[in-house]
Amino acid sequence: MGENGVAAAVQGLSLEGGATFQEIVNAKKPYYSKRVELFEQYRARDVAAVEEAKAANVPITVVLPDGAKKSGIKGVTTPLGVANDISKGLAKKVVVAKVDGDVWDLFRPLEGDCSLSLHNFDDPEGKEVRPAAALAAHSAYGQLYLAAAATPGGCGSSRVLLRV
Repeated sequence: MGENGVAAAVQGLSLEGGATFQEIVNAKKPYYSKRVELFEQYRARDVAAVEEAKAANVPITVVLPDGAKKSGIKGVTTPLGVANDISKGLAKKVVVAKVDGDVWDLFRPLEGDCSLSLHNFDDPEGKEVRPAAALAAHSAYGQLYLAAAATPGGCGSSRVLLRV
């Protein structure tokens, strides 16, 4: 069955009380559109905050578990950025960060001087990764996850770490 045949088969599926797939999607479009609009607003707010922080250029010191210190910029530097500065391999493996002992989204900018530990799935901390909603609650990505989780059949029951 070619791509067009698959698309036609999906369009003809009967779901939820006999409605077709396309009817269900059409009925949920306002909900999805509102969620996308909210995500774009949150994302724009976060981008503006980072640009403002870049302009302010407030230096911070990030202390790693071995005592090494890395320089950063308040509101700009992220745990993933620090991991990338240490090693590209580490940046590819890291799944969660702890900032001053608190679980921290890898993309969430650091808010000041702090201690930072980076964890992959081989670490006990990495194996304890919670659903993305718990990890990314303070980021726009977290809001996107929450919107998807609220959708019937969404990702609310899956244990995934949202990485964009």
